[in-house]
Amino acid sequence: MKRTTSVSSRCTFRNSRNFRCRMLLSDTHPSLCPYHAELDERERSAEEISRELATLSGEIKTASDLNHTLGKLFNLLAKNRIDRRQAHTLAYISQLLFFTLRGVKHEIQMARGPEAWEQTLLKSLAPVPFNPPSPPPATQIQLGSRSGRPLGRSHFSFQL
Repeated sequence: MKRTTSVSSRCTFRNSRNFRCRMLLSDTHPSLCPYHAELDERERSAEEISRELATLSGEIKTASDLNHTLGKLFNLLAKNRIDRRQAHTLAYISQLLFFTLRGVKHEIQMARGPEAWEQTLLKSLAPVPFNPPSPPPATQIQLGSRSGRPLGRSHFSFQL
């Protein structure tokens, strides 16, 4: 006798040939099986890490860009958010990039002039705009007496 399980309790992942996964849903994900849920989590984590490693200018053309990326890589490794082996590989690639920085500077100066290199530096070193959170609307607070009755308006009234 064949056991049937409803389609709604099956994984919704479809492969490149449009075949649907037949595994049961994971307890931790609403629409994927444990295998595909883990793949989905890894993909989201990788995207988040790549956004965190991005430089201010979006490129790695200066030592400041490289230093910024290595600092972020250090933080990710210290928080165990990135694998040690992966961090080692990225650090090695950063070393290779460091050796090419002088050539990048030379090419930019030769192709666009010395002013272009200064513009590249300014773009790389531009401060991140600070947007302070807006203050909450003013609220009036009155402190009452120990008995629970409010005191008069002149006693301990202040605004936040």
